[in-house]
Amino acid sequence: MIVVNLDVMLAKRKMSVTELSQRVGITMANLSILKNGKSKAIRMTTLDAICAALQCQPGDVLEWRPDEAAQADRPEPQPAPEVATPPAPKAPPRRRTIQKAAQPKAKKEAAPARRKQSRKPTPPAEPAPVRYLTVDTHGSRLNLRDTGSRNGSVVARLPSGARVELLETDGAWVHVRWEDKTGWALAAYLKEL
Repeated sequence: MIVVNLDVMLAKRKMSVTELSQRVGITMANLSILKNGKSKAIRMTTLDAICAALQCQPGDVLEWRPDEAAQADRPEPQPAPEVATPPAPKAPPRRRTIQKAAQPKAKKEAAPARRKQSRKPTPPAEPAPVRYLTVDTHGSRLNLRDTGSRNGSVVARLPSGARVELLETDGAWVHVRWEDKTGWALAAYLKEL
């Protein structure tokens, strides 16, 4: 475990925590957390500033000691137990079989014919109803783009009041068909018929 000896170095240099805090430029609260060993990390720049203020080496401030609690909890290594391999199982003794005279095989009785159950054909799935939208741009034209983005190339310019078929939606953009062209337009300028 890492032990912080900041209080020892402060006593050796006859410096207060307040004075060190001002010289290093960190708050009293953070310096107190570091001094009490409650800190999880320390920046290299902070350690450099502390060492400069106290005229010491990083090893004077930080010290590594073996963790006694961890050493006590750690079990002694045990040698691996030897695993005895079991002997291979013996094959069972072979029995002699007495051959019987060949008897004619009995004919199997025919199983009664199963009646085929008539299955009702499943009706074809109904296509989704076609939805139409109208362009609502108050007289100006709406750009129809090749992708659902303002960066997409303009495929066509839809006049206000044009009727388009809705193919799919993706957020603020809708994929539509107008005459023989398909593309993406902003949904804000389209309304349901």
